[in-house]
Amino acid sequence: MKENNYKKLIDDGIYELNNGNVEHAIELISKSIELKNDWEISYFYRAVAFHSIQKFDEAIKNITPSMVVFEYLDVASVEKVRKNPTTVLTPIMVLPEK
Repeated sequence: MKENNYKKLIDDGIYELNNGNVEHAIELISKSIELKNDWEISYFYRAVAFHSIQKFDEAIKNITPSMVVFEYLDVASVEKVRKNPTTVLTPIMVLPEK
């Protein structure tokens, strides 16, 4: 059950973030991180949440563990976040060239 809880918490956190409930989103995402602290996407969305309320130092602390996520995003998606920090992104899988 614990395995699925972190996913539900991040999904709920993203939902709250998209609906402007940033503080609640941060709480939910933080709980997700407590359950699974090696899932980079959680740090990414917590960084987005902190950025949206101009807590830039906190955003920077969270973006570092999530940097691997950017390897799986296309350029257009990254640009969306720059223009609107509450944009929800779905990482794409990039297969290595043979």
